[in-house]
Order: sequence, then C-alpha cells, then structure tokens
Amino acid sequence: MRSLIHRVPQPLLRLLWPSRPVHSRVDQRFRAVVQPTARGSARTSIILAISCSLAIATAIGLILFPRDGGDRSSATTDPQSPSHANRPSNSRDTQTPKDIRETRPLGPGGVAVDGVAVDGIAAARAEILALSNESLEVAKALAAKYPRSTDPIGLLGMVYNQLEESSKAQACWEEVVRRNPRRADSFESLARLYIRRGDFDRAIAMCRRGIATAGETPALDIRLGEALILAGQPERAIEALRDSFGDAGAQPASEALILLGKAYFLLERYQQSKDNYGLAIKALPDDPRALFGYASACDRLGLEREAGEAFAKHKALTDASSESSRHHRDISHDVDRYRQILSLTCFNAAQVYVGNGDWASAETVLRRGIDAHPGEVNCRALLVALLRKTRRGEAAISLCRKLIELEPANYEYPLQLSMIYAELDRPADSLVEATAALALAPDNKECQQQAAALKDKGPSHGVHR
Repeated sequence: MRSLIHRVPQPLLRLLWPSRPVHSRVDQRFRAVVQPTARGSARTSIILAISCSLAIATAIGLILFPRDGGDRSSATTDPQSPSHANRPSNSRDTQTPKDIRETRPLGPGGVAVDGVAVDGIAAARAEILALSNESLEVAKALAAKYPRSTDPIGLLGMVYNQLEESSKAQACWEEVVRRNPRRADSFESLARLYIRRGDFDRAIAMCRRGIATAGETPALDIRLGEALILAGQPERAIEALRDSFGDAGAQPASEALILLGKAYFLLERYQQSKDNYGLAIKALPDDPRALFGYASACDRLGLEREAGEAFAKHKALTDASSESSRHHRDISHDVDRYRQILSLTCFNAAQVYVGNGDWASAETVLRRGIDAHPGEVNCRALLVALLRKTRRGEAAISLCRKLIELEPANYEYPLQLSMIYAELDRPADSLVEATAALALAPDNKECQQQAAALKDKGPSHGVHR
C-alpha cells in the first residue's frame, strides 16, 4: 500500500527529530485509504510514518548542525569540528514533563518568571502529565490489540523517545528488530540514540547491522555517514553518504549533502565542501546548517563576498529563531508541544488501524488527535480519506474546509473537496473547487484532469480516486 503520510508539518516533526525535512507526496494519505487496502499493509504504512517522524534528529541535542543556532557560542567556535556537532542544546523545548512539573521557577509574589500565575502553572503541569500518559496509552492499546505486530511497539518507542525515556524507547526498538530484523527504521532509531549518547562506535555497528539484515536504505546510509563523521572517519563517511544516493540520477537527500559538505571540510577539501553545501542550499535555502557550512567553506577558499553573504543570512535566521524561542518560553507553549505529540501519536496509530481494516478505531483516534491540537492537519486529512472510503463524504466537507483554512496554499485540499462534491453529485460546487485547486497548481495533471472532466462532461463527472 502506498504511504498514508504526506509531509507532516515541520513543527510536528521537530518535536521528534528536528533536523531534517520530510519530502513526500501530498495526496498519498487520501489515495491509500480511498483505494482498497490490504490487511497486511499496516506494516508498510506505519514503517513509512514512523520512519518519516524518526528520520529527524531528536530535540534533546543537536546531532550535527543546530537548526536554531544551537549553542550560542557557535559564532566563535568552529562548527565543522566533530565534537562541536554533538554538543547538547540548552533549549527549554527539551524539557520533559517531569522537568516542567518540578523546575518551573517562581518570581516575587508566587508568580512564575514568565508571568503565568501559580494556579495556571499547576493546571498546565497536570495537563502535560495527562497528555503524556494518554500518548502512551494510545500506543499501548494498539500493542494490546495487535500483539503479533511490531508496528505498535515501534510507535511506543517513538513516544517514549519524545518523553525522554530513552531506555524504554531503546527496549522497544530492540524488541522490534529482534522480532523482525528487516525493520530498517528501528535500526536507524537505535543508531540515533547511540549518537545522542556519544557512543559513535555502537551507532556505526547498529547501522551496519541494519544494512546487513534489513538491506541498504538511504536513511541507514545517512545515519552511518553521520556516525562516522562524529567518530572522526570522514573518508569512510563519504562512501556511506554516496551510497545513500541510490540509483544514478536520483536526487540526493539534503541531509546527505550537508553531511558530505562537512566530511569534505574536515578533509580540507573545501571546494567539494562548498559544492555540496551549495546543492543543499538549493533544496533548503533557509537551512542554517547548510548556510553556515557554505560560508565556512567559502571563507577557507578566500571567497569573501560569498562567505559574507552566507554568514549574514545565517545570522539573520538564527537571530530570528532565538527571538521566536524567547517568545515561546511560557508554559502554554509546553502544553501545546505535548498536544502535538498526542496528535501525531493518534495519526500513526490510526494508520495501523486502517491497515487492519478497523475503521471505527481509526476514526476514534483521529478525532481525538484533532481535538488534542486544533491546528492539526494530518489527522484531518486521513479522516477525510476514511470518511470517503466509508461513503460519508458529506461529513468530510467541513474537514476539507478547515484544511483549506489551515493550509491555503495546498492544492490537494480543494482537489479532494472537488472530488467529494463530484461523488455527491454537486457538479457546480465540484467545479468551483477544481478551479481553485488548478489555480494553486496549474501544472498538476490531476487538477487539470478534474477541471477538464467537469467542464466537458457536465454533472456527475470528475476524476474519482
């Protein structure tokens, strides 16, 4: 079955592994549910969903390059040093529920230093604990219902990891690879844990074990390259990272390009370092890691103008990120973070239920995910697909409307709404939405086909998926 996940919004992903963007098609969540789904497809969907989530570096520390400036001494410290890359972040976003319950400082008069009243802090701490427990319960309920599946165990490890219970996360992922040695996503997750702990040799061994048993995957190759760089083996890292490119002509992952830039820099091959950082910037123009690496390589090559421009843009981005972090230091931001964790947990759990044909349980957790976080996108999109699958298109209209409101530049949502209206024999409404989708993505073939079918053939027509 094709993946049910499209790109999870960046704020959600950064909750779990905040250093790498996700690239995948927008419409796959819809298609995978609307099209017939095999019972055995749960593994495929959850592997892809958890793999996407866990492909991002954990919020406990900056594994390689800080996205938001990381350690504030980075302006005066060589960022290309392997040891610099593993320095832990001091961001408050890394606090656990226990930290938030016990360490929130109070100012004069019993008021928190961020201005939140004591009673409000107590209520927020209680909500954070409840949200954390509920996220765990969602994953545990899934494991109890499907005891033979490794998908729920992998999801439980993901939740434990975010709650900074790394030993329990490790135990879950080790159980996954014990039961199913072909689960490359869990091998990579374990490698990440070892990298965070500074145990680079063990991370290298875990990646190589995963490649040997689960097969070579770009994610494992990238993680192996990262661990080799941190272990002081940049030449071997280059080999692993080039393996991640896959077939000739394939587009390399931006993270692989950034890591290649670093490896070449450590080998003092500054032109190749600059070239790889430059390719990464083309894909991710506002990535601070790529900009700083590019500027550093240009500086070593004596390209003062290019270095100065890149350094200036990097500084502007990190200053803006620091300012944003300063404005999100209140406990309400912490509460929102744990609501997002619950929402993403519900989304991943729903995919397992969908893969096993349990529409009712999938709908229950999806609606809970939406309730937990009002700005949630993924649960809504998957629920739209589920409602279409169960012939309840009318109930999906309001969800599509909300998705359009949340992501007005995303052509997929008006396209889906057009298809729903076509299924409900409302051709005029269908054409309006198809036209809106086409305006957002004029080169998209599906938008073109939907609009053309409605204009040319009249009522009850349109491209149905």
